[in-house]
Amino acid sequence: MAFDWHSEPLRRDTPVTQDYRNTQNVRRFMTGQCGAAFKFDRDFMAWIRNDTPKTLGDVVDESGSAAIEMALGLCGADFRLVAASSWNEGVGQDELKRLNPLMQVPTLVAPGNAVLTESAAILTHLALEFPQSGLLSGDSLERAQQLRALAYITTNCYATIGLIDYPERWLPGADQQQLDRLVAGATGKLHSQWEVFSDVFHNPVAWHPEAPSAVEILASVVSQWSGAR
Repeated sequence: MAFDWHSEPLRRDTPVTQDYRNTQNVRRFMTGQCGAAFKFDRDFMAWIRNDTPKTLGDVVDESGSAAIEMALGLCGADFRLVAASSWNEGVGQDELKRLNPLMQVPTLVAPGNAVLTESAAILTHLALEFPQSGLLSGDSLERAQQLRALAYITTNCYATIGLIDYPERWLPGADQQQLDRLVAGATGKLHSQWEVFSDVFHNPVAWHPEAPSAVEILASVVSQWSGAR
């Protein structure tokens, strides 16, 4: 029997199952554990839904930067991972706020103290700094399609996911039925956006799952958000 994320009692040792959902029940649990300032961000939700076994206690203790961590691994770069979030007070939060007033994860500090935000921008920067990583192709035609794919994900899918995850921000004062209609419409749109992505970019020029580039990494993370898969 599937776990009911809407109504079952939640504890730190509750396993995150394959049918996990970011319900109001989960949000209440996370707020109780992390404080009133807690909120889900997109990378964090992708990390929750990956295939690594975890409990809600692990979720409480973690923040999301999955795509960038994978990319740094391909680069072979030395880096320091700081546990930080907008909802968990402490040294990590203070450092994040100092570097990025929006308190977004991921935030990357490059050599020379250059601060980068936005996953696509960070991936592109890493690809240029570490050309041997394969994050972007050395072939100009293939690289152009990879940059196009990164831009497609961030300009199309990100915005739609924001509607699905936070409908109340777009329809303030709406009743639940109106919010549900907005979510349903946005979910249909998101599915169609990924279908277009597949039609356009699933070809030998732009798509190489056997040797993941920035495109495969970002797509594998973002396509887990909001029930897109």
